[in-house]
Amino acid sequence: DNVNETVDFTFVNEKVAVGNYVFMDNNENGTYDAGDMGISNVTVELYASTDNPGVDAPLFTTLTNADGYYYFDELNAGQYIVY
Repeated sequence: DNVNETVDFTFVNEKVAVGNYVFMDNNENGTYDAGDMGISNVTVELYASTDNPGVDAPLFTTLTNADGYYYFDELNAGQYIVY
């Protein structure tokens, strides 16, 4: 008995996100420490890794929230520059 069984596969491109925190580095050690405060309304730009920030147009821009956080979501997997 010849049986032809087929299975359909669907590949889903997973989206990624990039986010972090802009803060006042009170002791200037380059690391977030207790007491460092987030900075609101800072423009954050996202570039492709092959772009030249400040010269090429950013892929996306956002502002930090009241606590200093920014977030870019629904991105294709890859390498990016946050500027």
